[in-house]
Amino acid sequence: MSRIIVGFPGVGKSSLKEMGWIDLRSDCFWIGNGDKKVRPEGWYESFCNVAIDLVEQGYDVLVPSHEAIRRYLKSRNQIYTVIYPDSNLKEEWIKKLKDRYESNPDRETLSAYEAVRDHWDDFIEDLSGEESSLVIKNMDYSLHDMIDNGYKYIKLCVPSGNLSMDRDNSIIEI
Repeated sequence: MSRIIVGFPGVGKSSLKEMGWIDLRSDCFWIGNGDKKVRPEGWYESFCNVAIDLVEQGYDVLVPSHEAIRRYLKSRNQIYTVIYPDSNLKEEWIKKLKDRYESNPDRETLSAYEAVRDHWDDFIEDLSGEESSLVIKNMDYSLHDMIDNGYKYIKLCVPSGNLSMDRDNSIIEI
């Protein structure tokens, strides 16, 4: 069964490429240069249609957590799971993104860092309302293990689909 994972900035989406996942990135959906970049109207529809097509071909796909993407996937009745950090990880997560930017200073890493720094509370509140989610409870986690163990657990016994990993990476229902 192929899957769509919606990942918060910094969860490690790119790390799963080596395992055959497709990391579909929204930074390719801009028109213009420098500070004059804008997204074309309906960009998320094209983006999501690519993700859906890849899943239908049997690929596992990772996408960013933009609200427009999640809303469109829902409108197409597409099943997906959101992965995001627990609200208690705010300072550690923002530092992680800042460190990532400082070691790789490009527009994408700066944009992710600034967005999370400036809108953490809103992002986390918005994502916590998702039907199927995995919540990262500590900074010492394996995204691959979370996904594999989370999906097995969801299939077996969690009607709500909302899971969290505790300190020893055991999955618990939330």
